[in-house]
Amino acid sequence: MESSTTPSREEELKNQILQSLKRRADVDDLTFNLCKKTGWDWKKSSDFIATVQREKGSEIEFLWVKIFSILGIACLAIGILILFYFFDVYVGWNNVASCFQQSIQGQAAAASTPLSTNDCLSMTFLGFLESLGNHYGYIAITLIVGGFAGFIIAQRQMNSTLTGSTRVGKGN
Repeated sequence: MESSTTPSREEELKNQILQSLKRRADVDDLTFNLCKKTGWDWKKSSDFIATVQREKGSEIEFLWVKIFSILGIACLAIGILILFYFFDVYVGWNNVASCFQQSIQGQAAAASTPLSTNDCLSMTFLGFLESLGNHYGYIAITLIVGGFAGFIIAQRQMNSTLTGSTRVGKGN
């Protein structure tokens, strides 16, 4: 036996479902509770929830996408900072600048042991590899890759939400 609902009651139900979906409630549980509340059959309840997801998909996903985007950017930035810090510890930015400066000045002044630009690049590259060769380097790379991947996934989720291809129920 199906009961009818008024437009204001449907709006109230939509708002309740929207709040539950924002909290990542299980769609099957929502459908079951909607069936109990309204007396609708499973199909009608499921279609009603799917309509709310289509209409309010960007509102549902926006909060989570925003959180994951911020976390992705934060991880990326922290990873880069760690990497630069340990590069500075192992090689030192001053040493790199000094090397290039000596290279330029050595060529002009014909110093006894002038450093070539290739020597400086080699020192910089080897220092970079050395800074990666410890557990902090691994942590930094993991943060950079994870942060970048998280940010990209969040942006793709937002794009799919805005184009209307949101998930509806389990297995869809």
